[in-house]
Amino acid sequence: MVVSAISFAALVPVQTAQTTASYFYSRHSSKVPASVALVYTDLSASGEALYYIFNVNNQDGFVIVAAEDASFPILGFSDSGQFPVSNQSPELS
Repeated sequence: MVVSAISFAALVPVQTAQTTASYFYSRHSSKVPASVALVYTDLSASGEALYYIFNVNNQDGFVIVAAEDASFPILGFSDSGQFPVSNQSPELS
């Protein structure tokens, strides 16, 4: 017997991604995430969100969260500085 399943990725709402970022940061940093602000959303050619980037506090780092629930939720983070929205590395672009 062969069983196949098709899975579809669902969009992760910004609020859910923000909660995920805050929780992850609090578990992986000694700093308290008092402010977790959305600073960037990368979009596909069709306009679908691919990932969200949230800056933490003033200069306490950032968290990159996948916008699809089929992916591992945390794509990257730092516990210092801020995400450089206007000066992204070529690898991220």
